[in-house]
Amino acid sequence: MALRERAIVTYNSRTAEDFREEMRGKGFIVTEDLETIGQEHTWTLTATAPPPVPVVCHSRREIRGLLGEKEDLLETCNIVSVLDTGLPSPFIYSIYRKTDKYQDYRTGVHSNLLTLHAEDIHEDNLEAHKDTFGGERVDFAFFTPEQADRVCRWFVRQSSSNAHPFRTHCFAGISRSSAVALFLSRRLGFSDQEFHDYNEEQTGRYLSPNPHILKLLEERWKEQKY
Repeated sequence: MALRERAIVTYNSRTAEDFREEMRGKGFIVTEDLETIGQEHTWTLTATAPPPVPVVCHSRREIRGLLGEKEDLLETCNIVSVLDTGLPSPFIYSIYRKTDKYQDYRTGVHSNLLTLHAEDIHEDNLEAHKDTFGGERVDFAFFTPEQADRVCRWFVRQSSSNAHPFRTHCFAGISRSSAVALFLSRRLGFSDQEFHDYNEEQTGRYLSPNPHILKLLEERWKEQKY
């Protein structure tokens, strides 16, 4: 992550409090040192990002459960949502419906949320998907290079602006979301084994990252030099 630590020295208590709130709101741990000399008060405040953890991937049902439990989920996490074409976002049904920000969450317009539409398909399972739909459906939404670029740019921006943990979700929390989560976990410095072990501990699921999505993300990251 690009933004790991930020510090400020101020003589004004109002400015110091603003800094505390801003950094805590972005997930940083704020420590401070107060020195008083005569009538002058000097605060030295340091905002440090907590140690990162591997990215957890969830199913659609799990993310809806988290939305019901945690009202500020999008204020405390960075989330990538990978949806089937035409499937509405789980955020539509969340507690955000009750807030004045509902329309923003419903349409996926939130800086901490990246919404993508792509089927769980790749070269090895395309024929099976055709069989599922009687061989008639041809408009499968493959994960595209443009979507891979969106993920890369979003990750760079988010990891440079806040210290919140990352989460991903798709329908089952096994293939599409785990491909994105593995890619992001690698960028955070974790090995593939650490990623799989952590997710098994958190969700109890065996993950099978979509090879097309993972390959495209890695290629675009290297080619574009994010």
